[in-house]
Amino acid sequence: MHNYGADDLAAAASFLAGRGRAYPFGEAVGAVRSLLDIDAALTEATAPGAPLRVGLVPGR
Repeated sequence: MHNYGADDLAAAASFLAGRGRAYPFGEAVGAVRSLLDIDAALTEATAPGAPLRVGLVPGR
C-alpha cells in the first residue's frame, strides 16, 4: 500500500466489485488469522506448499 494513493485503492475496489468478480482472487488467500496470531501466520506462509497469501485481520 505504501506506493499507492487513495485513487488507486478506489480503482482497485471498483475493479473487484465489477469485472474482478470473474477472477478467483479468493483462492489466492489461504487461512485468515487474527493479527494477534501473526507468528502462526508467518510460520504458515513460509511452510512448504504454503498458499499464495495468508490473510491477517486486525481486531479479530
